[in-house]
Amino acid sequence: MEEKISIVIYGISFVIYIAVLLWGLSIVGERDAFAYPFIAWYVVLPLTSLTGSFLLQFNNASLKWIYPAFFGIFGFASTIIILRTVTMFLNQMLIVSFVPALIGTGIGFIMRKWN
Repeated sequence: MEEKISIVIYGISFVIYIAVLLWGLSIVGERDAFAYPFIAWYVVLPLTSLTGSFLLQFNNASLKWIYPAFFGIFGFASTIIILRTVTMFLNQMLIVSFVPALIGTGIGFIMRKWN
């Protein structure tokens, strides 16, 4: 059961990240360029990493400890691909993708221990 949960959560997270990446690559106008960072980086990606890491940890799924690293690496890669820069936004993507995953892992761990 734990393997199925891991596959589903990693799959859904990957699909969300690919959708955000494709949206970022298809930015055309100024309105899209302004809305993209707020919606994608400050709402969608943190909630996805927080929820996914919480569910993995709460259900004691396999590969639960690799999930924050998965999100951190993909966050760095998406920044490099979309913005074509390395130095400017790497700290931001660390905060947006890696830290919420760590918080979700901690909350899921505490909730699982209480049950």
